[in-house]
Amino acid sequence: MFSRKAWRVERFGTPREAVRLQDMTWEEPKPGQVLIRVRTAGTGFPDLLRATGRFPLLGDPPFGLGEEATGEVVAVPPGSRFAVGDRVTRITGFLEGWGG
Repeated sequence: MFSRKAWRVERFGTPREAVRLQDMTWEEPKPGQVLIRVRTAGTGFPDLLRATGRFPLLGDPPFGLGEEATGEVVAVPPGSRFAVGDRVTRITGFLEGWGG
């Protein structure tokens, strides 16, 4: 398990109303996933739409913001092509609630 802070939408509204910095815990990644320590995340118009509840295919809060992220790998499942310490940039699983 890994613990850090992450910006999350707690409820729909303006970004000032909706977004909060939360303590989070992540499980070990499953096959096809890696866990990265984010150093830089991109936010933009889609994130504004998500915070206000106007993004298509969106579920209810809470969820993360940032579709793009860059950082270093901190955990991998067995058989991954990535290794702990690799520097990566990725599109996040934002439709599953994960952000950068």
